[in-house]
Amino acid sequence: MAELSAYCWLYNPLTMIIATRGNGDCVSCSLVLLSIYFLLKNEQTSTQHFIAGLFLGLSIHFRLYPIGFCLAFYLATQNRTLEKWHDIVRTILQPNAKQIALVLGTVIALGSSTALFYWLYGYQFLYESMLYHLVRKDTRHNFSLYFYLQYLSSTFDVTILEKILTFLPQLILILMLTVRYGQHRQTLAFGLFAIAFVMVTYNPVVTSQYFVWFLSLLPLCVKNFRNIGIRKAVFIPVMWFISQGGWLLPAYLLEFKGWNTFEFIWIQSIVV
Repeated sequence: MAELSAYCWLYNPLTMIIATRGNGDCVSCSLVLLSIYFLLKNEQTSTQHFIAGLFLGLSIHFRLYPIGFCLAFYLATQNRTLEKWHDIVRTILQPNAKQIALVLGTVIALGSSTALFYWLYGYQFLYESMLYHLVRKDTRHNFSLYFYLQYLSSTFDVTILEKILTFLPQLILILMLTVRYGQHRQTLAFGLFAIAFVMVTYNPVVTSQYFVWFLSLLPLCVKNFRNIGIRKAVFIPVMWFISQGGWLLPAYLLEFKGWNTFEFIWIQSIVV
């Protein structure tokens, strides 16, 4: 399975294009996988969790999306199922030694790397690497469900309520998936895959490199899809690539021909 997964990644046209056009998403994906590896190692020592935290912190430094994995990582280090919200809150407020090591490693890696590059480049680094993503808009074209809304409202100031309503569905789904699948080591990989999928689907801006966020986690949770059958396993990715092609056609007509295809792009974004 490991060899097959490596081939699927190395010879995947999508990952080839993403890796060769200047995006560093493959680096952040590798760091996320390393953090999962050390978190799920059989030894289960505080040192292993500290190392997992270091890689998690570095992955957040490269890309902000692994922040969505933090609570799942944290809950996966406790030894019992938490069915009620007050139990989850108690676990957060009363961490065990492994959870402390995980948090400490994450804070040290993220804090030191952020401080170093802030010292080197100042506020410009902080804004372009982190703060910019809170206000970013792509009114030209992208895969996001919110693309057409941003295009139509590009000349207006976005209210706090609109920002909350845009982010709320993503937050609710991430919390539900974290509580359902993030509490056990056996289901953690699938939970992270589902969380990454939700973050990409509901992000205000979605471009092609975002797809590697969840594709890199897919080999870890293949066992969770073993009951869907060969036909459906082939049908789903084929339809996904067809929908991508359906999006690229109106995007090409807009970008290179200057045609007004914004509505068609938005419809295809919903399909994708």
